[in-house]
Amino acid sequence: IDVSATSVKSGMLKSVAAAISTSLDDLPGAPRTQVGFLTYDESVHYYSLKSGLANPQMLVVADLVELFVPAPDDLLVNLQESREVVDIFLQNLPSMFENNNNEAACLGPALKAAFTVTKHIGGKMCVFQSVLPTLGDGALTPRENNQIMGTPDEVKLLRPSVNWYKDTAIEFSRAQISVDMFLFPR
Repeated sequence: IDVSATSVKSGMLKSVAAAISTSLDDLPGAPRTQVGFLTYDESVHYYSLKSGLANPQMLVVADLVELFVPAPDDLLVNLQESREVVDIFLQNLPSMFENNNNEAACLGPALKAAFTVTKHIGGKMCVFQSVLPTLGDGALTPRENNQIMGTPDEVKLLRPSVNWYKDTAIEFSRAQISVDMFLFPR
């Protein structure tokens, strides 16, 4: 989940947390459904949601090049066993980042981190993004150019600027991980 300043100010973060919270009971696979959450802006935030905790624990990794997974056994939890902690997390998520002034987003490293956590079991990943990813692997730059719109050169804007997303999609597919992207542009 993108927690950049744009996602907070636009209300996207609050809406996403509420929507996920109301959807938890409809997830397939009960009683063995596992969930985990990552948030990101200029760094990746992991959350330990293991049952028995009074509150979720946030673990922050700021190094986007040598990304590592802290406490890998506590990041994917059984939803039934950890439901109270998951509900507390989703309830508190919007307020945790309400003073965030960072406009950057490291989508690529966050995807790689989530892949590392889920690759041993596969599954479904939902990504909620409100700004152009500008940091780490998969970083993009704005390419809109009104001068070439409607000309034969317009097709250049439709071609990918980086192959990172295609290569990553293939890697995710091999591990049987699907990714749904929910984009909230300004």
